[in-house]
Amino acid sequence: MRFFRIRETPVENITFLAMMVAFDAILSLVATLLPFSGLFIMLVAPLISASVSLFCKKRYIPIYILGAVGISIAVTAWDFMNTLFYLIPAVCTGSLYGFLWKTRLPSSANLFASSVLSFCFFLLSLWLLRLIFDQKDMVEVLLSFIGRSGDPYARDIFPLFALGYSFAQMGITHAFLVYELHKLGIEEVEEGRFASFHSWIAILFLSLSVILGIFYAKVGYFFLGAGIFWMVYSLCSIFPDVRPLTVTLLVFSVFAGVLCFAALYRYMPNQSGLLLLSIPCGLVALFSWLNRFLPKKKAKID
Repeated sequence: MRFFRIRETPVENITFLAMMVAFDAILSLVATLLPFSGLFIMLVAPLISASVSLFCKKRYIPIYILGAVGISIAVTAWDFMNTLFYLIPAVCTGSLYGFLWKTRLPSSANLFASSVLSFCFFLLSLWLLRLIFDQKDMVEVLLSFIGRSGDPYARDIFPLFALGYSFAQMGITHAFLVYELHKLGIEEVEEGRFASFHSWIAILFLSLSVILGIFYAKVGYFFLGAGIFWMVYSLCSIFPDVRPLTVTLLVFSVFAGVLCFAALYRYMPNQSGLLLLSIPCGLVALFSWLNRFLPKKKAKID
């Protein structure tokens, strides 16, 4: 009997749910007993909650979330900080991912929405830690691990790092579940017509990153990360039907972006110079959209 499969009967749903709650409780214990294991837990726990959302009936999802949170806090009652700051956000984001999959939302939108929720939980956790530990700046603590403590530039770029970590977290969940669902005969939700909007969503976010970043760099870097996400999706959508002229335009966008970066960097205020990466990324997104309208490579005639 396969472990990862669709549960139909109430007994099957409750049994699978109970096993996943037990796994969450084990992860909470590991996070509590082993220092610095929380970051690893945040990468693994969404797999468990997403599995519940995908393989169990929708009405069991709230029961699972309440059970996972309650049992995990109970088994780590002497020190439930890791459960509060690592496991609970991972359970919620994984559950959202599985729920959105069931609604047949395109994978790109699902990943983006789940990652943004993970990002929000991450910032909320930092705020709660600062509140609990007597106003200690947790961003500064994290930056000290990579030797960037006291660097104002690093503080402004921090939202980009946090969003990138969230994308990585949900990307691992997505890759694993796509593999398992494929074996069950359940294919990934196709982008369909939504693929034509990838480029324009990327351009919108990248434009906002520069405009808003001039006034408040941290917000700008968040939108830069969001724009890069959609730019990558727009670029991937042109394969394998890449037109010859598109390749030339993509190479041009890189050179043009480097020139613009060098020319305008000195004029960007408030630690926002790196936001000029939006220019080459925006050009890549634009030329990826134009790919469908460019002439195809002529077939060779024998």
